[in-house]
Amino acid sequence: MLSMQNKILKLFEDQLILWPLAKENYKSLSRVKTREIAFDDFEVIIQFNPERVRSVAATPKMSEDLPKSCFLCKGNLPEEQQGIPFGEDFTILCNPFPVFSKHLTIASNKHIPQLIKNNFETLLQLAQNLPDFAVFYNGPQCGASAPEHLHFQAGLKTEIPLYNDFIFLKKNMKSIDNNLFKINDELRTFFVLESDDLMKLSDIFYQRYPREPLLNILVWYENDRWTCCVFERKQHRPKQYFAEGESQILVSPATVEMAGLIITPRLTDFEKITKADLIDIFGQVVVM
Repeated sequence: MLSMQNKILKLFEDQLILWPLAKENYKSLSRVKTREIAFDDFEVIIQFNPERVRSVAATPKMSEDLPKSCFLCKGNLPEEQQGIPFGEDFTILCNPFPVFSKHLTIASNKHIPQLIKNNFETLLQLAQNLPDFAVFYNGPQCGASAPEHLHFQAGLKTEIPLYNDFIFLKKNMKSIDNNLFKINDELRTFFVLESDDLMKLSDIFYQRYPREPLLNILVWYENDRWTCCVFERKQHRPKQYFAEGESQILVSPATVEMAGLIITPRLTDFEKITKADLIDIFGQVVVM
């Protein structure tokens, strides 16, 4: 019997044959431009990816305005889009607008709002079943999200700067409580939950967040242990997003950006964004 991860690799093979949109967008991903901005213990990668303009420019709806169905509902999926069941409540899909060479969307089978309450365990279970991936959650007002439909995303963890730099960032990790730590680097402040016990990790998370604040979550599983990074947010988007003319930088920080991969759908932003811009943008949107 194939493991969940091997099923996903087979899903990608099939989708890139049967689904022209996915085939073209994953092919074009190899032509995406990137450049690096170095900090002391880590680096940020800027990615020029025009296909992501839909996500970057999406306007989150208020709860009272949420539609009764959306693009993640099974009845609205493209005919070519196939999925793999994850338990009874979720389906793993190939994301047709990727930022990673293998980019997943894990959508609830029910059209219910994007909330982490009662779903944090699923996030951990996904990471455990997908050890080559980091799984992430964008809060409903925290970046590239679909507030109307519960979902997670995942990408190969070796393509995520924060994962690659974590061994260096841990030097600055301060203990807050058992299994709960805090990291403050040049760009971000975030909390780290680590444990080999799913229920313990879940209890720590819900004790800290009995009500969902603005947040992004990134989690991976290796050596029989979860590492969960939580970014507490002050606001959805920085002032640069709403500026006009030369002052505008069309960046809408979500978990991917919190993890050091900055998606720019416009070439002008890709070319001009600086280290000082990043420090200013993160200072506006992240609780420091």
